[in-house]
Amino acid sequence: TVEAVKKLHTSSNIGEELHKIFASSEVLHKHLAAITDKNVKILQKRLHDVYQQITHCEHVFNR
Repeated sequence: TVEAVKKLHTSSNIGEELHKIFASSEVLHKHLAAITDKNVKILQKRLHDVYQQITHCEHVFNR
């Protein structure tokens, strides 16, 4: 959702945030490897791009 994107975008560590969410909802999380720093950076960039699109649309449509 838009609110989730905004919340994750304002977080300084998306990898840690996702780990918390995953650990609280997935029983087998201990058996899986953590997200690599490279993948976290890619995810942060993509999240930033989505956030920029959201803010652009909000500006255009006055929301």
